[in-house]
Amino acid sequence: MTKTKWYPAAALAALVLCAAGWTTYAQRQDAQRPAWEYKTVHASATELHHLPSFKNHGEQGWELATAVSVEGGGAYFTFKRQK
Repeated sequence: MTKTKWYPAAALAALVLCAAGWTTYAQRQDAQRPAWEYKTVHASATELHHLPSFKNHGEQGWELATAVSVEGGGAYFTFKRQK
């Protein structure tokens, strides 16, 4: 067999081995990722001045992930914590 005939076969074998290794690596990484639970809270414009519940959320392990203001003065807050 000449040199040029086995190059494509070797390249294909290397590609298949890399793909198999990468898939196995990615599956192990997914298993190590933490699982999260989410909670969304709406606060009206008047409630935004009195937010003691945020402290309660923190004491329960919730972490503020996003805050989105709503037209008219309210807001939505999304919290997350590890399961």
